[in-house]
Amino acid sequence: MKRTTAPIVLPASDYSVITPDGKQPMSEPETELITSHGNRLDSCTNIIRAANERYAGEFVEWVTAVGTELRVAQELLAVNGSHASEFGRWVQTEFGWTARHARHLIAATEIMSILGTTVPRTNLPSNEYQCRELLKLPDADRQSVWQDVCDKVEQNRQAIENAKADGREPPAPLTVTAKLIRETAEPYLPADDVAPSYDDEIDEDATALFDAVKDALRDAESAVNMLKQQKCGKFIRKGLFAECFKKLVSELDRALPVHVCRECGGAGCIFCGFVRKVPRYVIEGQNEG
Repeated sequence: MKRTTAPIVLPASDYSVITPDGKQPMSEPETELITSHGNRLDSCTNIIRAANERYAGEFVEWVTAVGTELRVAQELLAVNGSHASEFGRWVQTEFGWTARHARHLIAATEIMSILGTTVPRTNLPSNEYQCRELLKLPDADRQSVWQDVCDKVEQNRQAIENAKADGREPPAPLTVTAKLIRETAEPYLPADDVAPSYDDEIDEDATALFDAVKDALRDAESAVNMLKQQKCGKFIRKGLFAECFKKLVSELDRALPVHVCRECGGAGCIFCGFVRKVPRYVIEGQNEG
């Protein structure tokens, strides 16, 4: 069940003291509110860490517990007046996640809540990528698409059994994947939301663009070296810019999308941003997963 934190309206107060920075001091209710939020935020942290240990390999239970607490933490920080980036810093510090990943988990919890009213718990999405595909759909179509996906898998299972019983070659087994959800969902999507197509020149174009940026960085490095030789540049730290430029060029090499995305097989998906290819480090991460 989705949990929310009700907004708290602080009572108006007459302040007679102004702090040196020109701000009004916090009243006792405000102080208690911040303390209360801090305690609840600690509780969110503890529940998420416990879920990480308890539900290893059990996606539905894990994402339901984690996503719910992430939503509570996000709302707590918002009520407390924190900037949106504070939520990102919190999840990075506590769990090593990005804010984007945390938002995906929150959204996945919403998907579980919607689908859980019509399908058995054992038939819910089994990973975050499957949830992302459903999130691209209008709310009213998510249950229908998921049911269509489940029906396809069940029909395939029955076809395999019938073929074996008749001594025929059975069809290839069909399992629920993000790709199957995407293919099933396509008729439900507006034309503008269908994955764009890319021609075969994308690799050459991408390489050319990356090389142009690297050349610009090398030109900038040369300009800095020339500046260091001038009297006004004597305080530029030796080696600092060279190391920075080296790292930037290395990062560009690292980020060049040259390998077919294994999540979609090169068809284009939300994981690869419909580019169809991803950098080497992404492929290595998919192998580890």
